[in-house]
Amino acid sequence: MEKLQLGWILFPRYDEDYWSSLEAYKKIGYSGLESGEQLLTLKEGTPEENLARFREIGLKVIAVGANEVTQYDEKLIDEKIAQVKLLGADFACCYISSIIRPMMGEAPCTDDEFLQEIENLERSAERFAAAGVKLAYHNHNYEFIRKIHGISAYDQMVSRTSTLCFEPDVGWVTYAGEDPIALLERLEGRLVAVHFKDFIPGRMRTATLAPGVSYTIPDFTAVGSGVVNTFGVAQWAAEHGLTWGVVEQDGNRNLCSVDTLHCACLNLKESGFAG
Repeated sequence: MEKLQLGWILFPRYDEDYWSSLEAYKKIGYSGLESGEQLLTLKEGTPEENLARFREIGLKVIAVGANEVTQYDEKLIDEKIAQVKLLGADFACCYISSIIRPMMGEAPCTDDEFLQEIENLERSAERFAAAGVKLAYHNHNYEFIRKIHGISAYDQMVSRTSTLCFEPDVGWVTYAGEDPIALLERLEGRLVAVHFKDFIPGRMRTATLAPGVSYTIPDFTAVGSGVVNTFGVAQWAAEHGLTWGVVEQDGNRNLCSVDTLHCACLNLKESGFAG
């Protein structure tokens, strides 16, 4: 059995030096970055220079973000396929759909609107697959809370697709009241990676995803320091041959980014199934 390799997403924060942060994360024990398209848009250096510098640190691009696929635009899909291949990523991932609009303070989508997005996601996944690339979907909690024709939006997505893959965020899964291990078992054969996230129950706070973009979230804490079954998920993922465990935290709690990732890394290594 191979241990999970560890990656991260949404770090560093906006007030930190980019390259020194990457070097620090590699030193801690991380091997990969998700949402690697950021290497193509850095203000300094060409994409080729930045990718070379990234690889010199000893890091790999795990995935490329592809939120556009909910609308099925062949031109945009092909651009994302090209990014995946240029960066050497393992897959592309859609992180946002209309189902999570209430999380951003917006009006909920209609049933038909989301069902159309599911159809678009599957068509997009088929186009990615034809190019030898996997497309995955990353959840929040609303996919489990919202019911469409008496079935959760997430189960609608799973049952109405076959090519689309999944990257469960076990923090959001747990927050929605679901069992992350049971979900992983249901998705076996369609998993590309697992997102590790943790939280302190009974508390809420406001996080800033990007300048001007804020939303209310659970009191997320460093992976392994909250209520999520982190060890159990790590064991299941490693025993079932997954390659990547990706650490995510929607805003730091008491620790800075480096310490947050260090804490998560050590806790995951302590499980015996990662690192």
